Amino acid sequence: LGRKRYLSHLMAMDDGIGKIMNTLKAKGLRDNTLIVFLSDNGGTINTYANNGSLRGYKYMFGEGGIRIPIIVSMPSKLPANQQKSTIVSSMDLFPTIMNLAGGNVPKNLDGKSLLPLLTGKATEHHPTLYWSKGPEDEWAIRKGDWKLHQKRGTVELIDLASDPSETKDVASANPAKVNELRSA
Repeated sequence: LGRKRYLSHLMAMDDGIGKIMNTLKAKGLRDNTLIVFLSDNGGTINTYANNGSLRGYKYMFGEGGIRIPIIVSMPSKLPANQQKSTIVSSMDLFPTIMNLAGGNVPKNLDGKSLLPLLTGKATEHHPTLYWSKGPEDEWAIRKGDWKLHQKRGTVELIDLASDPSETKDVASANPAKVNELRSA
């Protein structure tokens, strides 16, 4: 029953987004309106989510908890039908919106505008991203295809290029990479 309720919410959301899109088109506003669609985390156990082969769920540092898609569209300013597979973050939305609106982006932000990536002027966005659960002894760092995850004093290193499901800890075979990421 829980999954059916969740799916009914998704249907309602899909219908509502469709109405918004149709209204923007009918009023001639679609081409100059920025549309961003993303989640704040991966699927959760509470909604019987299926994160495919990705490990973990919401509130976890496995790829199933932190890897999410983002859809960005603004036909008048951004090329259509582009697919990127580089690391970005929701913290990049504010500077992106400021750039598109012609505003000044503060220099002290962790996020950075997605425009170079979205317009094809860049292929990489964040070389490194970090996650932490505050005072708890759990954190993760992702640099390129490498991910170092510490939980309760134990560290694991994953090569996401060859193991996106995070099934093989390769820390013992790559001590220099562990030290590099731990230092970062």
